[in-house]
Amino acid sequence: MVEFLVDQQRIDPSVVDFMTRQLQMSSILDFANYFSKAYYEIGVREEIVAKVAPFNEDMSTPDAMLQTSRLRAAWIRAQSMDTWSPATSKTAKKEDQVAELKGEHFNGAHMQHKKQAHLLGMGWTSPAIAVANFDTLWETMVYKARNPEKFMDVSDVVVVDRPGYIARAMTINATKKRVEEHIYASERKGEMVYRIVDSKTKHETEDERVMLLKEDPLRLEFFHRHVSNGYRSFWHAPVEPVRRMIQEIVAHTAAAAGKSQDTIGLGFLSEEIKDVSHDALWRSMVESIREPGRFFPCSDLSIKECKGFVERTLTANGKTNVEHCFDSEETCEIVYRKVVNGEEAENEKVVALRKNP
Repeated sequence: MVEFLVDQQRIDPSVVDFMTRQLQMSSILDFANYFSKAYYEIGVREEIVAKVAPFNEDMSTPDAMLQTSRLRAAWIRAQSMDTWSPATSKTAKKEDQVAELKGEHFNGAHMQHKKQAHLLGMGWTSPAIAVANFDTLWETMVYKARNPEKFMDVSDVVVVDRPGYIARAMTINATKKRVEEHIYASERKGEMVYRIVDSKTKHETEDERVMLLKEDPLRLEFFHRHVSNGYRSFWHAPVEPVRRMIQEIVAHTAAAAGKSQDTIGLGFLSEEIKDVSHDALWRSMVESIREPGRFFPCSDLSIKECKGFVERTLTANGKTNVEHCFDSEETCEIVYRKVVNGEEAENEKVVALRKNP
């Protein structure tokens, strides 16, 4: 691989050294499989070149851009190369057998640990994600839950909204197996929880799979846990498909961020707000509940203080609405729930004050 990248593709040796030492790539096949087709352009830039000095000091320099361009071309070239053959496989196997006879391999426990390193196990966390923020990545996670065929090889997808979760059924094309699951989303926790449903009893199973969005730095964690007690359990699933899925998620997020947004859709994030403190902005948001006329045209305002919320009636854009308004300084969120015939509607509108920036 070193000869291919340095001599043929003219990649800087320091970049190749990072790939072999830090990313543990030992062959052209490793490089070819490390990124998906949808993600490789972002991946080689953010996960390789941007990690290597001196290019990481300023990725807009000609040298950094040249290395990125060459590495992208090398990845495309690697895709078309026959980097595996039965002969090389037999040779590798024979070398392993010789190494075992020489005592160069450790005991069975070590080999088992080596195998488990490629599994999700008690949890696996992705590298830092630099091309998105919490909100845009969460939007993609929600989109993925409702549109799995965009990210996985599945078909006949059925998604139904239920109180507190969505019920999803789909066919895994590789196995032709029909899978049913309930998906729970908690934006405050950054958790997307998947629970398999028994096809016969229609009851949820005891285990759940969790996709957790973490911050500082932004990254995704995957783990398996018991529903009843919250304890994690060993997940016997390979890391590589999850790595590719994350690349697809990040690529989709980056592509969506580059498009103009005419509607709020799954969420809208304002530009960074400067020249005003966090507390001052929060006070104004709270004031907007009881004094909406200061912030947008409305009339016939009526405010009723209730336990835990404010009931507000007003006319705006020719329509009169009644809504319950909840504010939480802890989460910096104001929630508006429309009231119809005395009952709160299923959907709610949320205005959240974010930090950093």
